[in-house]
Amino acid sequence: MKNIILLILILITFNACSLKQTTYTLNKYTLKYDNLKKYNTINKTIIINKPTINPIYNTTDMIYSTQEYKVESYIKNKWSDIPNLIIHQELMSSFDKNGLFNTTYIYPNKEKANYSINTHIYKIENKIKNNISYAILSIKFEIYKDKKLFDTYFYDKSLKNISLQPYDFVKSENILFNEIINDLSNRLYSKLKN
Repeated sequence: MKNIILLILILITFNACSLKQTTYTLNKYTLKYDNLKKYNTINKTIIINKPTINPIYNTTDMIYSTQEYKVESYIKNKWSDIPNLIIHQELMSSFDKNGLFNTTYIYPNKEKANYSINTHIYKIENKIKNNISYAILSIKFEIYKDKKLFDTYFYDKSLKNISLQPYDFVKSENILFNEIINDLSNRLYSKLKN
């Protein structure tokens, strides 16, 4: 009799545990360079080094903050990869698509290039305050010519999101990213075309 009661208790326990499982959909987002502006190709090559990133953003977690010095992450919304890897790939894609350089290499390619670009991501987050949210993207590009610093471009941009939803944050981040890459490309073209 004890064995039967014990068996019934074990079965009830296992069934109860399986009923408590909660599932949810995980949304994954990315940044995409989508501008179609073309340049007259500069007969130079560039290598795009792997970007560095502030350690707090070195995760697939999408970071948001509601107060100074406090960061949190969305549970159901993530980046498709670590942001510096997404930006690395999209930077390569942007120079390939806009035709600015004759050849674009991506790190760790060992080819000798005329220029190299180092990127540092300071901030990529959703700032929420008083029921209003802003996408924040703070990024620096260092351009090297023959291993000597040639120029530096720093961007610290924000854009008001249309809602507090994470997807609207991602859309705003994409707008900021495209604005930054377009401005960087324009400035590089103006400086290097001669």
